[in-house]
Parts: sequence; structure tokens; C-alpha cells
Amino acid sequence: MANRLRGNVIIVDSAMGSAFILNSAAVVVDQAWHVQSIAFWSTGTDGVVRFSHTDITDVIAILENPFQFDATVSMVLNGVRLDELKVPTLTAGTAFIYLR
Repeated sequence: MANRLRGNVIIVDSAMGSAFILNSAAVVVDQAWHVQSIAFWSTGTDGVVRFSHTDITDVIAILENPFQFDATVSMVLNGVRLDELKVPTLTAGTAFIYLR
């Protein structure tokens, strides 16, 4: 699978290291878009996703599955600029970025 845009949701199923989310999804959108919330689905406790700003050491959110079974965890960001967002780490799951 590849990272992709569906309506107002960016689906991320592979980490992109230091690349911006929009570059990895081959998407060109208005830079004024902001992230409303993020969600992460994984099949067990080995699932983790990290979101960062332009510097990948500046982690703004980490979502992990705390259960031994399929689960979705989420977080409201309410305003992080999309053109500054990166996903340097994604393991054993799929992340969903909801735009406003």
C-alpha cells in the first residue's frame, strides 16, 4: 500500500522518515490546511506511530496500541499545520490524519 488522500483523510500505512506527509502521499494541497485529529489502528502492542514537526526529533504525538488485540487509539490535535507534519515511525498499523 501507499500513503494516500481520501476526501479529507490522509491514510498513512508506511513511515516516511524525514519526508513531509504531503510528499510521501504524492499530494499537493493548500498549505493552509490543518490537522483536526489523528487515529491509529494496529493489531497488537507492537503497533506504534510517531508524528513530528519539521525536525523529526520534535515529536508532537505518539500513539500506541495498549492491547493484545486489534484496536484504534486517537488524539485531537486541533490545528497543527499539515505542511509541517511528518511521520518518522509507523510500525504494524495504519494511521489516519483527519483534516479540517
